[in-house]
Amino acid sequence: MKDEDLKVSIVIPVYNGSDYLSVAIDSALSQTYGNVEVVVVNDGSIDDGATERIAKQYGDRVKYFSQPNGGVASALNTALEVMTGDVFTWLSHDDIHHDNKVQRNVEFYREIGDPDAIICSYYTLIDGNGGKIQDVTFNLDALSRAPIRVLLNGCVNGCTLFIPVHIMRKFGPFDLSKKYTQDYYLWNKILEEHDFYCQPEFLVSYRIHVNQDTQKKSDAVNAEAEPLWRYMLDRRSSLDRVLMEGSSFRYFEHMRTHLQHSPYKKAIAHASTRSLEVLADTLVSVVVMWSEQSDFYYFNSILKQSYRNIEIVVALDADTPLPSFVGVDRRVRVIRLSDPSNESKYDRILRFCRGEYVVFSTGAVFSENRIERQHRFMQMGGLRASMCSLYKNGTFMNAQEICELKSAGVVATGSAILDAYMFHKLCWYEALRFFDEAQVPFELQLVALLEDSADIVGMSEPLVTL
Repeated sequence: MKDEDLKVSIVIPVYNGSDYLSVAIDSALSQTYGNVEVVVVNDGSIDDGATERIAKQYGDRVKYFSQPNGGVASALNTALEVMTGDVFTWLSHDDIHHDNKVQRNVEFYREIGDPDAIICSYYTLIDGNGGKIQDVTFNLDALSRAPIRVLLNGCVNGCTLFIPVHIMRKFGPFDLSKKYTQDYYLWNKILEEHDFYCQPEFLVSYRIHVNQDTQKKSDAVNAEAEPLWRYMLDRRSSLDRVLMEGSSFRYFEHMRTHLQHSPYKKAIAHASTRSLEVLADTLVSVVVMWSEQSDFYYFNSILKQSYRNIEIVVALDADTPLPSFVGVDRRVRVIRLSDPSNESKYDRILRFCRGEYVVFSTGAVFSENRIERQHRFMQMGGLRASMCSLYKNGTFMNAQEICELKSAGVVATGSAILDAYMFHKLCWYEALRFFDEAQVPFELQLVALLEDSADIVGMSEPLVTL
């Protein structure tokens, strides 16, 4: 693609905008990037034709359209239908695109090299007279680890966006029933499949003034934003939540704190409720490595766990008879390990597990509250991996001391006790797969894998007996 083959549309929806419209249009027409079209949609202004006169004075340098009043969503949808650019950008009638905005967006877009890349940037808040209020920046390191933060932390200013038009037409149109939050509902849909890339440059001036709908109609805006926040809170997958804050509990607690000083009281209460629910509702997989020599006594300690939302994955070879408890407890699922496969048996087991968190059982007796205590410890600490303390042949083994040894020390001391670990499946998703156990014992592979994904944190509380 040549330097300016990419055509960029700057869309300006306007309603009774004669006060600032000419400044916005001038900023759009002053772009240093040449291949730009400016589309103005007059959404039924009732200002004695003032808005229309301003737009038309630019002649054919501006594509002007007028429609009956339908709200911002309607005006943006009209612009999407009539624009001819490869990229959609939005400029509110009272805001300003810096003259290098499109140029820098295009350059950044080409550096990324992803045709589906969506770009947002830093911006500057200005007052009604154009005076600077403050700059708005983001924590780029946090956003790189979890791009969904860009939306949940309120970083997305629609007028900074640079969105390939095929993405807009795939996920659009804007929802006409949302008068004030139509943009965030659409950004949320897009973010479920595509990342937003944050360009660390100030490319837009966003005006705050008394005549904005968000200022004049704050009660109506808040009433529509309240369900939006609850919607966005619940749309995040468990993996998104772990990537953002380490655990679902920490995610909901973070969002509760983030919204604490907002007017969205129902969303705050919802976040608080959800943070408590995940402590009881999150599925934990307990993998039982079963053989004909296995002892029902240790398996019984799993059945008696105080934490009820577990699945018990019984892994056994093809010729091992099914134990009698299979079919009696509906939480039990069976996986046979002798079927031909290129995967190691442990990769197959983890792929089979449905739980967010995983525990292996090879013969240790669990205390009755083991899963409940360790799962709570991990959720509240935002941990991906943990090890509980234990008794082995009557000797207390302190998990905190063991975890300080790291993998080399664990190998040297022989203290990798598989049954004491609990980990989030994200550790496995992110890591290299396991290899043949004949080369390196599985428990040592697991310790190395967990350390590669996250720190393993030890619990002082003994919850396992060998």
